[in-house]
Amino acid sequence: MKQDSPSNLVKAGLRSVAASFAGFASVAQAWNETEAMWRNDRTDRFFAQVADDMLLVKERIIAMERDLAPRRDLPALLERTVEKIQREASDEKIRRFARLLTNTIVEANTVSYDDGVNCIETLDSLTDQDIAVLAHFKQRQNIRVDSLVQDGVFNWAPIGQKAPGGANYSKMSRMIVSLSKLESRGIIGLSVEAGSMIATSGDRQHWYNQWKVKSFELLPFGAQFIRLIEE
Repeated sequence: MKQDSPSNLVKAGLRSVAASFAGFASVAQAWNETEAMWRNDRTDRFFAQVADDMLLVKERIIAMERDLAPRRDLPALLERTVEKIQREASDEKIRRFARLLTNTIVEANTVSYDDGVNCIETLDSLTDQDIAVLAHFKQRQNIRVDSLVQDGVFNWAPIGQKAPGGANYSKMSRMIVSLSKLESRGIIGLSVEAGSMIATSGDRQHWYNQWKVKSFELLPFGAQFIRLIEE
């Protein structure tokens, strides 16, 4: 039996809800009316960005085509990328997908098919917030969480002005989500930093205090990933 597409499953689910709650019918109708427009618009923006990015590296592409065999896996990488951007709401991430595809083409001799797939899947899994946290590792490859706090990536107060149970719980929690996700994708890893003693307030074993003293470093795949989505 042919598996239903995600789109058809969404439509079926919305029709089911609408049958129970009359007011929800407008949501199902809105999905039907805008689905094709969103997908076409996202795809158009993606390929427009790819064209712009390729113009910037035109000479490198010409040199690559002259010196290297064409990527036979490019159609598969392109298809996988388009699948991702069709449901991507972030304009910035659509731009990054375009940059990733362009750089994967240009660096065909160093970026394998598996590298390309891993980068596509990783970018799809990250939010704009995750990428903002990752950006700190471009300049400093070994970072302690408390220094990220002081850098103000989320406009936090200085480290000494808060204690476990305070208003910064939700902010630290979002940081943990981003760092954990980056670690799980093999982008960053735990590291040991000399002189990692830091004053804590409250129980030293509390998750808040434990995360403050953790250090992370950029891993080789992380460095490649940043290069491919940034340059």
